[in-house]
Amino acid sequence: TSDAPSPFGYPFYAMLVLALLAMGVGYQRWIMFPLERDVIVICLFWNVYDLGIILLCLGAVWELHQWRRHHRVVTDEPAHLLTEDGHRVPACIVDLSLSGVRLRVAPLDAQILHPGKILTLCAADSSQKEYSLSIRILRVAPCEIKGQRECTLGCQWADERAQAFADRVSFIYGDSERWRRFWESYPCARLALGRGYVLLLKSGIQRAFQNFVGTGKLLAHYTWRTIGILWARGFKRHQKAL
Repeated sequence: TSDAPSPFGYPFYAMLVLALLAMGVGYQRWIMFPLERDVIVICLFWNVYDLGIILLCLGAVWELHQWRRHHRVVTDEPAHLLTEDGHRVPACIVDLSLSGVRLRVAPLDAQILHPGKILTLCAADSSQKEYSLSIRILRVAPCEIKGQRECTLGCQWADERAQAFADRVSFIYGDSERWRRFWESYPCARLALGRGYVLLLKSGIQRAFQNFVGTGKLLAHYTWRTIGILWARGFKRHQKAL
């Protein structure tokens, strides 16, 4: 639910301290032993390389809080909605997950839709298998799509029965054609090795900085909490003594 350091990161903190101490020792030997500078340069070079790897590892073990409970499948598929009074509303599926679905509808059709309303989502997969899934509208938001003003519906699955859940899983994850389109929607350009390492190093340093800041905040929080507990206990003892 929140950003937190992973227990796997504790050994890397120890290695970071050792690497920083090694830099200080290397600088001291550079000043005190001029004849050994050729060897010291080699050792410092590998120590700097180790520091970069450690920073990457610290960035990798900083766990960010999850915004979503389930994976969201981005798509663009036609569908239609059926209201309780039998009104048919054309729609377009924007994304899907086990938690809900996001839809686009025309502004005129959105006027009869409001949060809390129960609808039936009617759609078909690539094999033309038809599904009728019950949804509940959570929010209605306008947006601009391809120069046309359309409204976005954030919906939640309304039917909690086992068969309805099985139908949702089949519709969302059982269509191989949708997964193929999802895979092909991402760029597949090759990345140069040097550029890839620079991007990885940059990301690792940013995450490592988040790790240091987050860990510092946690330490400050627990320190102030411990001080508050000790102060409260001392205050109670002082009152009893009086």
